[in-house]
Amino acid sequence: MKSNKTLLYGLLSVFWLMFILAAYAWSHKPFSAAEFAGLLLAAWRMVIVALILSIAGGLGFACLRGQAQQPLSDGILQAALGLGLMSLLTLALGAVVGFSLALFGALLFAGLLLLRRQTLAWWRTWKTLALGWKESGLFEKATGLAVLLILASAWMVAAVPPVQFDALTYHLAIPRAYLQIGRLVYLPENMFWGMPEQTEMLYTLAMSLGGESAAALLGWALGGLTLLAVFSYTLESFGRRAAWAAVASLLAGETFALSLSWGYVDWAGMFFGMAAVIALRRWLTRKARFDLLLAGALAGMTLATKYTAGVLLLCGLAVILTESRTLGGRKSLQALLLFGGAAVLVSLPWFVKNYLATGNPFYPLLFPAADMNAVRLAFYQKSLAPRPWSEIFLLPGLATILGIEGKSGYSASIGPLLLGLSPLAALGWRRRSPDEQQTLRLSAVATLSGFLIWIIASRFAGLLIQSRLYFAFFPAWAVLAGAGFDALGQVKAHAIRFGRIASVVVMLALDFSAYAACQDAYHRNAWDALLGLQSQQQYLAHNLGDYAEAMQALRELPPGSRVLMLWETRSLYCLPVCDPDEVIDRWYTDRRLYQTPEQILAAWQEQGYTHLLLFQTGADFVRLHHTGELPESDWQALDALLASLPTARQWEDYTLYLLSPASSK
Repeated sequence: MKSNKTLLYGLLSVFWLMFILAAYAWSHKPFSAAEFAGLLLAAWRMVIVALILSIAGGLGFACLRGQAQQPLSDGILQAALGLGLMSLLTLALGAVVGFSLALFGALLFAGLLLLRRQTLAWWRTWKTLALGWKESGLFEKATGLAVLLILASAWMVAAVPPVQFDALTYHLAIPRAYLQIGRLVYLPENMFWGMPEQTEMLYTLAMSLGGESAAALLGWALGGLTLLAVFSYTLESFGRRAAWAAVASLLAGETFALSLSWGYVDWAGMFFGMAAVIALRRWLTRKARFDLLLAGALAGMTLATKYTAGVLLLCGLAVILTESRTLGGRKSLQALLLFGGAAVLVSLPWFVKNYLATGNPFYPLLFPAADMNAVRLAFYQKSLAPRPWSEIFLLPGLATILGIEGKSGYSASIGPLLLGLSPLAALGWRRRSPDEQQTLRLSAVATLSGFLIWIIASRFAGLLIQSRLYFAFFPAWAVLAGAGFDALGQVKAHAIRFGRIASVVVMLALDFSAYAACQDAYHRNAWDALLGLQSQQQYLAHNLGDYAEAMQALRELPPGSRVLMLWETRSLYCLPVCDPDEVIDRWYTDRRLYQTPEQILAAWQEQGYTHLLLFQTGADFVRLHHTGELPESDWQALDALLASLPTARQWEDYTLYLLSPASSK
């Protein structure tokens, strides 16, 4: 009786305190309604992301028969398998039933209800991270705080409207088009539709419930899972300090840190790639057929994120071949077939999708099909001259030193630690335990075979020199870097503790990257947009300039309008009104198909276009810097056509033209 009275007093006290707090907030208003709405919307989007990951983790836990006490790497494998299965389910639903908010909401609710026990068990896997944090030393905690700062900065950018180029062109534009149409269909206006869409299916799911920013936040979460995968895998063989160094080696690259918020698929490819490496490690230890099938399936999921992410599939085959002496010829062949067969089976639906819609399973590559005619294909597959052999053999060093985000060539800043630390993993090899040696051998084979494929591919086409195309094997490279940090920490001579010097270098590189991430969020005004102090349109105008105003103008056109864009690839904010020039080949192609300006205009009108949006800055850049793409006669024909068209709107970078009298209504 006394305990009941005490409980009553406690509840009344809490209610009283909350009432006073609410009354005080009502009169003092710690934040405006716009700020509260912005934070509430961001919180809702994170709930959606957490729900998707929870169901994926629970589904994977059920499929792989997870245990109450399991290593962190088990949780990674379960999440990867669950996300892959959810993507395939979304693909099937979109093709057969269609996409709708009600359907996705009902499925997520049912999934959470049916898998509630497995989901809770999966989440319990991560409690060891909190326990490990308490036992961490100064280096681990300092590294962890820098990592959290990078993640927080990227989260702010991901939580506001997306502005990154490829997201506006296809990674988020294609899911938005699917949702507007209400089902998965062939999108002739965007040839990137033919690329594997495993991550885009997950983005479609998130976007249906929370908009584009929810999809970008899911991409951010996949990046976080990748870091956990690298951490857990390195931790189990080399310890906590090495695990943090491996994570730091990835995030010390500016491209890795900033791209967490972009809504791209690179982090997803790295996540599935690292999960495949973890499964391969288990197969090497136990030689169980199921582990090999799982590794193959995860490698197939890596390929399903991006064609070039299939490098991890080839890396896995190389790992199996290194075991041929132990397995023997027959078992090695069986292992190769099991691994490769599982990968093909899992990735097959994306090639079937392409074949059914276009007749080309590898659309838009290899041969003409559907809207990718021979002229367009030749234009798209034109390549820069391959790199000279003298550069190819120095590829890791050149990609590290010369690679700069957004610049030509390697086109990504991958940081100094991957190359700086990974060779040091060879130090003290004989002192390593068999478990450590096996982990190192696997990571080294995956990394070196990845570089070999990179070298060979870049000899066929200069564009294939870009670092981002091969990110799938970079987590394995990061594991080597973590092991190298650990090995250097064991070196002591003349009272010099080289591990402390390495710790300072790692923190310095990571802090530079953290500063760049914070600066990026600041310059984008992400905080103001998140709190509602800046409208979405103001935020887009701040980051995208005239593009934002032009897209708003297209959205305000009369019903029935259709806009053809020249030299502008980004369609996310004008769908479904606009057709993008996604590989900037529209004028090149139409000039060769229809020849004269009059015939080109008639063809556009016949196709139903009412307006033309010209990205003048893009056209001027191509005309000045890519003189071999279009002869002067093509530019003269364009000038003649534009001179015959009335102007509807004009900005500094864009001009909107009328293509027919009906469009002026």
